[in-house]
Amino acid sequence: MAPQAAIIIGAGFAGVSAAFALREAGHLGPITIVGDEAHLPYERPPLSKGLLNGSQSGLVPIRQASDYAAAGIELATGAAALGIDRKRWRVELSTGRALAYDQLLLATGAAPRRLDLPGSDAVTIYTLRDKRDLGRLQPAFAEARRLAIVGGGLIGLELAAAARQRGITTTVIEAGPRILGRGVPHALAAVLADRHRSSGVTILTGTAPVSVSSAGVALSDGRTVEADTIVAAIGVSPRTSLAEAAELAVAGGIVTDSMLRVTDGIFAAGDCAVTVHPLFGNAAVRLESWQSAGDHGAVAGRNMAGQAEPIGAVPWMWSDQYDLGLYMAGLPAAATTVVDRIEDGLVTQFQLDPSGRLVGAASLGVGTSASRGIKIASRLIASRAMIDASYLADPSRPLKALL
Repeated sequence: MAPQAAIIIGAGFAGVSAAFALREAGHLGPITIVGDEAHLPYERPPLSKGLLNGSQSGLVPIRQASDYAAAGIELATGAAALGIDRKRWRVELSTGRALAYDQLLLATGAAPRRLDLPGSDAVTIYTLRDKRDLGRLQPAFAEARRLAIVGGGLIGLELAAAARQRGITTTVIEAGPRILGRGVPHALAAVLADRHRSSGVTILTGTAPVSVSSAGVALSDGRTVEADTIVAAIGVSPRTSLAEAAELAVAGGIVTDSMLRVTDGIFAAGDCAVTVHPLFGNAAVRLESWQSAGDHGAVAGRNMAGQAEPIGAVPWMWSDQYDLGLYMAGLPAAATTVVDRIEDGLVTQFQLDPSGRLVGAASLGVGTSASRGIKIASRLIASRAMIDASYLADPSRPLKALL
């Protein structure tokens, strides 16, 4: 019998992690990564950080070209997957090539949501998700004097920090009552809001754009934000069109089980996938995190090789804004108790479920100082630790002793 062929659609962190994990798990057949960008897969977090503020000069490849060659992994770059023929077990590419598969991974990622407003067809509204977006946004930043960012989430605020470091007058427009309303604790969001304001960023909350023009952004409260450059940072939507056309289960993302399996021979991982997470009561979650994409990609790769490994990594993410680093771990949706801990300039918030089990944590501090506590919290979340709230609140009691 010929060795089985594995096709991975998506050349991001999930897809690359899956390919190497698959090979390391003993897969002997061909492995092909299909990606529509015509270059080596690269790390995406720097797009909204160092590459915009000028502290980083170029893209960082996830792996070197020699690594793919050594592992016998083919990179089919500059090729978009047009369709999946489930009856014939083939993937059709935009290059005219058809690839047969025995194991298929969908790691198609997510696409930025667009602002569809009166005037948007006559004004350039930038987004930031990939190298192509960066190539359009960098020269705009070089010329910008007044920037309006629609969306007060992590990407919008990272863009605001980068803009202020370039001396651009910057306004953030957030429809919700506060910035970082999705997942970031109120106390930490307030500290970040103060940091942005002290750096000259104007933050407008509780108002939404109603139209755009060459003069700027008109808001629902009657005000107009003057801007020569407009960026939409209003979240992303999972890329599911291939899965839908192939009649795979889609509900807010490509639906998988805890082992990233969609159906026989087909898996999904990364931002496009909705996955059952055993660590959090088998909740169905879709994670938009660089680290989770890599973790889940590796699990999918091993399971494509015949293993039966459920996902187990604690979701984890970070954001750099000015001199501050925000770190978060876990899934705090089930939390009913919130515990604050303040020590040595660090603000940390722990989230406990009704049983006293730690399910989430977030910390903010200068540089990477907050990462240490979150690494400990991640291990405690993974071990399903039950922790007394008074211990967590007391900075004189070391977190490490809980391990």
